[in-house]
Amino acid sequence: MTDIMQECERMRTELQTASDAMYQAQHQHWRDHPDHMDKITVVPGRVWIRIDIGTSGAFMVHGETGLVHGIKGYGTPHKKVVHGRIDQITGEELLPRRFTRANTPPIR
Repeated sequence: MTDIMQECERMRTELQTASDAMYQAQHQHWRDHPDHMDKITVVPGRVWIRIDIGTSGAFMVHGETGLVHGIKGYGTPHKKVVHGRIDQITGEELLPRRFTRANTPPIR
């Protein structure tokens, strides 16, 4: 396993912890439905390593440089959106940077 893949696994566990904590803070009766919490997975590819949250893509890591990018669509990195290097950022810092419609400023 490469160093970048090991860092992706570390990021996966940190993102899972942060995601679970956020879900528990937002949902009062989370113990009744623990299966509703998103599962974080790492999917290696030839060049890019995908970090998925639930069934959606969230981030892509370049396999050689370790740069964490946002996504345009599943499997397509947004190369202009760089969140940092995988070994220099934590899951707690990265989770709020995930693209969702809720945290996107309105178009004026």
